Amino acid sequence: MIRDLVHTIGGYPGLLLFCAVSGILVPLPEDFPLIYAGVRVSEGTWAWAPTLTVAIIGVLIRDFVAYGLGWFFGHRLLHAGWMRRLIGEAKIDWAEQLVRSHGPSAVLLGRFLIGFRAPVFMVAGATRVSIRAFALWDLLGILVTVPAVVVLGFYFGDPIADTFFWIMSRAREVMAVGFVGTLIWIGWRMRAAPDPTQSA
Repeated sequence: MIRDLVHTIGGYPGLLLFCAVSGILVPLPEDFPLIYAGVRVSEGTWAWAPTLTVAIIGVLIRDFVAYGLGWFFGHRLLHAGWMRRLIGEAKIDWAEQLVRSHGPSAVLLGRFLIGFRAPVFMVAGATRVSIRAFALWDLLGILVTVPAVVVLGFYFGDPIADTFFWIMSRAREVMAVGFVGTLIWIGWRMRAAPDPTQSA
């Protein structure tokens, strides 16, 4: 099955886009498209040099978007109720503690933590870690993690990629359930909220 599914992605531009939005617009870490890219290389349809180049550029774009969101919107964004529900309060609090404890080097540490990358990079921007320091530590981590995950996909990608496609095939159902659940939660909160006209 994976041999057919692996040909459905939109080539190198698709890899670039997927890496650039992962963890922000798409609730999946970049490890999924990187493993997928390794499968493509093992199939012989992609080459190592352009695959790694596109993957690194895509991940860098995503990281700088997260950093930029933190820089421009600061802690107001990180402590907004919807953001803390979207990412998770524990993740944001832990990311803030990591950056406070380790400074710019927290960017490198965050790169090795699946699920914590975007929060750490947003906090780095919000705490005004210099863009030069951010780029240095982030690129250092990317040059290690991106090739490593692509190689993982190259050698062990079929079962991992099958799992990825299984998740993606059910993405619509998951989003629909989440949307309905959100509507129910909003309706419940509105009914539970006290009527201001009754308190007068």
